[in-house]
Amino acid sequence: MSTIITKKQFNNHIYKTEIAGRPFSLEFGKVAELANASAMVRYGDTSVLVAVTAAPRPRDGVDFFPLSVDFEEKLYAVGRIPGSFMRREGQPSLPAVLASRVIDRSIRPLFPGDFRNDVVVTCTVMSVDRDCSPEAAAMVGVSACLAVSNIPWGGPIGCLEVGYVDGQIVMNPTRRRSTPPSWTSPWPPLAPRW
Repeated sequence: MSTIITKKQFNNHIYKTEIAGRPFSLEFGKVAELANASAMVRYGDTSVLVAVTAAPRPRDGVDFFPLSVDFEEKLYAVGRIPGSFMRREGQPSLPAVLASRVIDRSIRPLFPGDFRNDVVVTCTVMSVDRDCSPEAAAMVGVSACLAVSNIPWGGPIGCLEVGYVDGQIVMNPTRRRSTPPSWTSPWPPLAPRW
């Protein structure tokens, strides 16, 4: 006997605002339709796909909250395609691991204490604008997806990067504004982290 799977009807919703002078938008219902909630988060030219999925019931014998947060950076997000023998992506970079941990530590205490269902949060960086942080966009997207999903959660949370530029505190500073022009480093510039 075959099972017929019908496509659910999803409504496409787009919410737009401006953060630190750059456009920010959340687009729900367009991709990852089988997840409990998903959104394409765009901040400037940075795009992050956020999907949140939960198991319908807890596993037997689990006495902890099984939450998994994955922040995935791919080389194609910055336009680099590996051409050597090693064409696959390697292990996550240190900034990706730290972004996963920051998101996990921010959302974990807001779940109910007796919640034991498996929850998987996946943030995939699709494109990167060096002036708009994909980590901040992912954290805001995770908060929005958990808020609109049917997963019990006591959020929301928010995220900003704060910089100190020319004696002023700046929210979400750009790369051009984050380095004072009068200061020159004796060291060679660091390679970009993406």
